[in-house]
Amino acid sequence: MAITGTIDSLKKQIATDSNLSKALAYLSDTNVSEIFTKLYLGEKKVVEIDGKNIFAIFSKYLPKNALDAKFEAHLKYIDIQYMFEGEERILIADIDKIMHPEPYNEEKDIYFMEARNHSELYLSKDDAVIFFPFDLHAPSIKAIKSDVIVSKVVIKVSAE
Repeated sequence: MAITGTIDSLKKQIATDSNLSKALAYLSDTNVSEIFTKLYLGEKKVVEIDGKNIFAIFSKYLPKNALDAKFEAHLKYIDIQYMFEGEERILIADIDKIMHPEPYNEEKDIYFMEARNHSELYLSKDDAVIFFPFDLHAPSIKAIKSDVIVSKVVIKVSAE
């Protein structure tokens, strides 16, 4: 199931996994502020860290309404989601709670579905969460301040 905390606390929890450690070190050692200052609202930037094994997706966006959210999961990649600025809610659910799954998109490593019931995470500045394959999550949902622009990094780490 997902692990949440700050970058430093996540480093301690996954210290034995070299790829996850490398991804978290990238977040610690990189001036992400510099990358985000060059992004416009609605824009994304992909940065390779270790080829297709580890790469980062920088995004700047307005969170969506909960009614527009879809649960997603991945098979090939672990997601590390780091909130640089802003806030959002992420719904999470157990794989056993799947309803109405859509076909898996192998090219994008994603499939969407509904979940019978769920829990909720709240991410604000400097919070992070790791989603492993089959961790159902519905990210990018408006939190308390609905007009806040989110600057978030999602690092994809190969699970293969």
